[in-house]
Amino acid sequence: MEPGGAEISESILEEPEQYPPESACRNDWVDSGTIEKYETAIADHRDIIMRHCSLKRRLKVVVNAGAGAAGYITPGVLTEMGCEIIPVNCFPGKYTPASPFKPGLPELARTTRENHADLGIAHDFTADRVTIVDDRGRPVSGDTLLAILGRTLGFGSIVTTKDASMSLETIGLRVNRTAPLHLVKEIMKSGGFGGEPSGGCIFPWISFYPDGVFAAASITALVSREKLSVLVDQVPEYPLLRGNIDEAGIQPDRLEMGLRMSGNVVSVDTTGGLKVTFEDGWVSLYRYGREPGLRLTIEAADVSRLRALYHLAMECIETSRGRPN
Repeated sequence: MEPGGAEISESILEEPEQYPPESACRNDWVDSGTIEKYETAIADHRDIIMRHCSLKRRLKVVVNAGAGAAGYITPGVLTEMGCEIIPVNCFPGKYTPASPFKPGLPELARTTRENHADLGIAHDFTADRVTIVDDRGRPVSGDTLLAILGRTLGFGSIVTTKDASMSLETIGLRVNRTAPLHLVKEIMKSGGFGGEPSGGCIFPWISFYPDGVFAAASITALVSREKLSVLVDQVPEYPLLRGNIDEAGIQPDRLEMGLRMSGNVVSVDTTGGLKVTFEDGWVSLYRYGREPGLRLTIEAADVSRLRALYHLAMECIETSRGRPN
């Protein structure tokens, strides 16, 4: 982590790789300095959250901490706010991740429905991200979560990645889009709320690092004022596809040209990756941190157009590799 709470930049992460192992300096642990334990870290974090988040009515909330870091703080914070908590995997044990593609989300949805809870909240192991389901047990996409929080906490604006849903503009938000690797810097520059569709939300008045616990408290505070299912239904949801592809052999110029030649292109953005916007959808390819491959994202006005854009994208990707379909 860099000063100010931002993630370590790619250039810093890659710097050690420039030197061969035999050049590393080896010191005895005695000469390596001292370790200071931040004894009040959880209490200080809780106090900051409590200053910013409060309930208008008592809620019942399911919390799945994935047997990770959030098990020590999210249930306590929400209880102190006035919630009745139904804990799931909130103690050290088997890690059960909760995302739309992992086993933890159906369990969260089922537990929320069975207990007639107001919402369900799940964290990844490090608690920098959050996933939610509404009072009807429906999974809420990261894009929709950003829209709900952006409309309220961002005072009508949001900083996000270029592959976030176009629903953000549809509901009237002022959207500053940037390449994923530049997200934190843009948020620091603007000072406004931001995040990415993976569930990582950044609150610059707290820190410039995704804070899943603060996100959980913030969405809970909003739900105490209006039902989550109502808030979710206010955000349009377009057919959207996300996945990773192997970048080996892809020639960016040929890929861009292939997509351009398909017609109905409104704009092309090559900053930090590639995003081609059509009249009724878009295709993007970006690198996410040290994640292997490229993140391919496609969104369209309807399912048939999504399928068409997917086939177009895959054909152009293979052609750019010199392997036409």
